[in-house]
Amino acid sequence: MVSPTETVRQWVSDFVEKKEPKYSYKVLLIGDCVGKSSLLLRFYANDFIEDADMKLIPMTIGLDVKSKILDIEGPGYKEQVTLNIWDTAGQDRFRSLNGQYLPSADAVILLYDVRNLNSFKNCRYFVEDVEKFCDDDVVRILVGNKDDSDDSLKVVSSQRAHDYAVSIGFKFLETSAKDNRNVFELFTKVAQLCFARQMQMERLQ
Repeated sequence: MVSPTETVRQWVSDFVEKKEPKYSYKVLLIGDCVGKSSLLLRFYANDFIEDADMKLIPMTIGLDVKSKILDIEGPGYKEQVTLNIWDTAGQDRFRSLNGQYLPSADAVILLYDVRNLNSFKNCRYFVEDVEKFCDDDVVRILVGNKDDSDDSLKVVSSQRAHDYAVSIGFKFLETSAKDNRNVFELFTKVAQLCFARQMQMERLQ
């Protein structure tokens, strides 16, 4: 039988020897107030708070950052990477801060609410910020959020959003934090694209 002392020693050894993933990526969530925090909460803690209850929780003021390690794999590789996800405030008065956050981003996720046409139209302003402050090869994804199973309130069609994403050079996906649809897939895809970008950069060095 293993003694308590040996058990504790093993725990300490495992903790000390635990290595952080070699690759770490900064991912920005930008867009109007369209459920960015709910999407991040679903991914980070697999939790969801209904809109009625969200009113009891303060809005993101400026910035909230959460980190999560992901296992990814693809042709010829299997890696662990860390995503540092920056949830930016959607209010207009904080948009000027994007100029500080965007230049060092590895990936940008631009969100709109599929039930809110104005949030989709306002994407163009955030695209301007991405074009102005980000590297040309930064990972870019347009995400239609709140694409819940009850789509009777949906006003931005998937085809319209997809066509817009193609026109601005973004990938496209629709998600639902409420139904837990495509949330993990979104961040896994971001991690894979960031890793592919990293490999390309290393090959060019």
